Amino acid sequence: MILLFSLFFLLPVFFYKLSAVSLSSWDEAWYGVIARNIYLKGDLLNLSFNGRAFYDHPPFGFWLQDIAYKIFGISDFSVRFPSAILGFLTIIVLYLLGREIFGKSAGFFAAISLATSPWFLFRARSGNLDVPLTFLFVLSFYLCIKASKNFTYLIPLSVSLGFLFLTKTLVPFTIIPALIIILWKKVTLKNLFFPFLLFLIIVLPWFVVNYFNNPDLISRYFAIGYPGNKSGTNIWQNILLTKIYLHNGIGNWFWWGILSFGFGLLLFRKKYFPIIVFIITFLLPFAFSNKGHIWHLIPLHPFWILVFFGLIELTVKKYKYILMFILFMLISWNQIKRNWYEIINVPAYISDINILSTKSKEYNLPLYLDDDAVPEAIFYSGKDRVERIMGRDGIRMTFNSQKEFLLITRDWRLTEEKINAKEYTLIAKDRDKILILNKR
Repeated sequence: MILLFSLFFLLPVFFYKLSAVSLSSWDEAWYGVIARNIYLKGDLLNLSFNGRAFYDHPPFGFWLQDIAYKIFGISDFSVRFPSAILGFLTIIVLYLLGREIFGKSAGFFAAISLATSPWFLFRARSGNLDVPLTFLFVLSFYLCIKASKNFTYLIPLSVSLGFLFLTKTLVPFTIIPALIIILWKKVTLKNLFFPFLLFLIIVLPWFVVNYFNNPDLISRYFAIGYPGNKSGTNIWQNILLTKIYLHNGIGNWFWWGILSFGFGLLLFRKKYFPIIVFIITFLLPFAFSNKGHIWHLIPLHPFWILVFFGLIELTVKKYKYILMFILFMLISWNQIKRNWYEIINVPAYISDINILSTKSKEYNLPLYLDDDAVPEAIFYSGKDRVERIMGRDGIRMTFNSQKEFLLITRDWRLTEEKINAKEYTLIAKDRDKILILNKR
């Protein structure tokens, strides 16, 4: 039933008008360019962007985009496809996880409710790493519970964990305490030997190669994975900010999750314990950092919602399916309508950088940009590098020092820097931006 419901009603939620809007420069086009370099060079371990090594994040998310390029070609759709399909699959796996821990009803309503979470849905329709990360968190949790009952699941668990650790920096460690609790006294070290070896085979190559190629990998790993963790940070302000981000990200499910979290602690049911431990270990680092963002909390959304429906499954004996349906409609209906207009059924929008950068493909010349949308310019121009012009006199200095080149800028910038119309040829214009060719 859940599979048929998802296919007919939820799949379009993730794919309808998926490529109607141009890629955002940060981070969609940025990641799309990194994946394109993998696609063109065939190097799975040494990532690069704009002529420089990239090791802010491990490569798994970019591998997925590379696979999409191989299937669909290089396009906006391909950049977003991995997040969209894994967003859909997260719904399926959350159902399986909920069914395994609490029961079918809790799993079903938690799964369809996740599709109404605004920021989960928004990021599932964008070319970012948050939803692949969320999928692997939920999958690893599910496989760990299965492995606690059947050791053969330890192998797929190790694969899932390996890819989880290859998706983003540091944050995958937050799942370890919950997994230890689930497997405690149920598996032996002997049972874990080969799964752990397989995990290392998956994870180590990227870390080893990049450690030797980039000596600051370890410091960079912690700086990206846990920014803003200064000793003088205001813990209470960080907690309040995290509360705002989680509330805005998950919408109306926030307070119901808080309520269920509290009751879950009071009930002290073993089924609740691993999920509650994961939520706590995931949230704890945010108390000591002022650099958290709303999208960093997306991996909590499925577990937050599952706790709510799990509480109903455990405490209500009669008519729980009807109760869950009524609560689902009351809580999510306004979000469903808002998500439709704000996230799914959006009007087409092709950015000026997209149009002008695509036009620049016709010229085998260096491309310059006086804007911070460098990733977008690289992606749509198909060029290996795009240089950003900085400073008040940057355009004039570039005109004086460079031979033929292309430039995306604005009319007023040329006037401001006293660039005469005789010094360039106007190739294209879109809104307030122009693409020009200098005449040297």
